[in-house]
Amino acid sequence: MDTQEAKVYVAILIIAGILTTILVFFLVTLIRHQKRNIKLHKEKIVAEITTLENERKRVSADLHDGLGPLLSTVKFQIKSVEVTDQGDRQLISSAGTHIDDMLVKIREIANDLRPTVLVRGGLAKAIEEFAAGINLSKVTSVVCDTGNYVNALDKDMEMHLYRIVQEIVNNAIKHAGSPTIDIKLKSENNKISLQISDFGKGFDMQEILKKSNGLGLRNIMSRVEMLGGDIYIDTSNGKGTVYSIEIPYN
Repeated sequence: MDTQEAKVYVAILIIAGILTTILVFFLVTLIRHQKRNIKLHKEKIVAEITTLENERKRVSADLHDGLGPLLSTVKFQIKSVEVTDQGDRQLISSAGTHIDDMLVKIREIANDLRPTVLVRGGLAKAIEEFAAGINLSKVTSVVCDTGNYVNALDKDMEMHLYRIVQEIVNNAIKHAGSPTIDIKLKSENNKISLQISDFGKGFDMQEILKKSNGLGLRNIMSRVEMLGGDIYIDTSNGKGTVYSIEIPYN
């Protein structure tokens, strides 16, 4: 190889090295940028969901500890009024009945915002009570299998899983037209497994996610992501849907 060829060869090597360096730098920057975007996305999801749950907790407390006792006091004061007219007595009695109905409704709303059974009894009992309420309404039949679950998560994580169950079941009732919904919850090998199956119409997942009515599905996926878990959805038009969710825990 003469001197001129050697110079050309060296120049090619230098150019190739520079191009390789630029390419590597570009790829590293792209990967870092993508990781940063993923981190920011997760932080945004966590912030939004945390804010939502804190607001639900606050409203539930206000209803339960504020408005409820206030209405009870009003009812007591109304009933303590002494009247002789029969019409006035009926009016007071009717007002007391309306207040009782309002108190029941307030308790229902407060419990839906922050289920008391979840805080006191854990996730399994909360899901069983939720299913029992649906079965009582006879909208559909919900079958629960939570016998293999042990309380392995903190209350905030259990709340997120409970919201996931609520969202999936309510979606199945509204859209799937399934006569039965199966819920299986268990903990094994340092992970929580949640499987919810319906036998309804199914759906096109990609099509739903493109539309505005895919918000519920996005919320489910966001909560699973927030918990550091994985979700698998087996569905298609004309078939049922199976949600399989796995959440790791220590």
